[in-house]
Amino acid sequence: MPSDNAPTCGGLHSPIDVHIASMAQPSPPRAPTAAQIAAVAGVSRPTVSRILNGDDARYSEATRSRVLEAAASLGYRPNALARAMRTGRTGIVGLILGTEETRSHIAGRMLTALHDALAAHKLRLMICTLPDASLESPDLVPHLLEEVCVDGLVINYTHRVPAALPVHLAQANLPTVWLNVADQTPNVCPDDHLAGKLATQQLIDRGHQNIGWVCSIGPVHYSVGGRRDGYLEAMRAAGLKPSLWEASSGTLTNKQRRSWITDVAKAGLSAAVCYGDIDTYALHIATERRGLDVPRDLSLVSFGDEPPKASGVTVSTMVTPLEDMAQRAVDHLLARMADEHTAAITERVAFTWVSGESVVDRR
Repeated sequence: MPSDNAPTCGGLHSPIDVHIASMAQPSPPRAPTAAQIAAVAGVSRPTVSRILNGDDARYSEATRSRVLEAAASLGYRPNALARAMRTGRTGIVGLILGTEETRSHIAGRMLTALHDALAAHKLRLMICTLPDASLESPDLVPHLLEEVCVDGLVINYTHRVPAALPVHLAQANLPTVWLNVADQTPNVCPDDHLAGKLATQQLIDRGHQNIGWVCSIGPVHYSVGGRRDGYLEAMRAAGLKPSLWEASSGTLTNKQRRSWITDVAKAGLSAAVCYGDIDTYALHIATERRGLDVPRDLSLVSFGDEPPKASGVTVSTMVTPLEDMAQRAVDHLLARMADEHTAAITERVAFTWVSGESVVDRR
């Protein structure tokens, strides 16, 4: 015989029935119809349909506001799927990244700027990671690109672009813009040559003559050659002898870098144009180990997403134009989404000079 507390199969108030009743959820409210919104707004159904679908140029701001307010009060939400089927547009832009971070890195500030620039046009950003190994498959990449269902693509491969990727993208026939790469178009990238020239000119204008170029990585990215060539142009235009301190190929190990940077610190330079943060920090430390001071004995300038701080000294820096690049990339993509025949160009965006505490006058 069952106990008094055992559940029974019949009766609404058995323990089982009470539990099921407590878990039941009310049905979600149905979306309001165009007729219901029209009745609240005091307009016709076609007017509601046109305004909610963005075809509202013929209507006054008062009418438009009345329809939108009525729709909001009734709980209306746009049906993205229906809109995509009707217009052929999803309202989504894909950002393609590789799985090897060293050649597909994107700064957080640029990611935010891309999102905001697209949102200003009521577009959403979707991040798509493309495994490098999949590029060897003749079928997988086109299949992935077809399934992404986007209106356009921003590609963030900065160097060593897989040979198959541009081919697959061309076959996908989607509006595309590349970021920060040398040999693809359309492309938006920082103007490294101009930045190298202007950074060097800052030192020349402060009276420095024995200025070195310091770079411990090989020519793995176009920015190395761009900044170096800008340095050389400024030095030669001023009638000064260049002093190049750079790795001939590849990247130095930590032990090699320590030995190499010690030699740089002993070279008797009055100033150095450093490729990036790593060389800046290393040279600053090597200078201090010799009992010298930055900037009294050695002035430093660098390049980067923000000015580095070495031993409490904020380094004067050519700052990468992350936000401007993102905005220009979106502008180019929108132009190509509107007209597939838009010219595919490379646009170079200027760096911003941020003066720190690492440069002293030698005039």
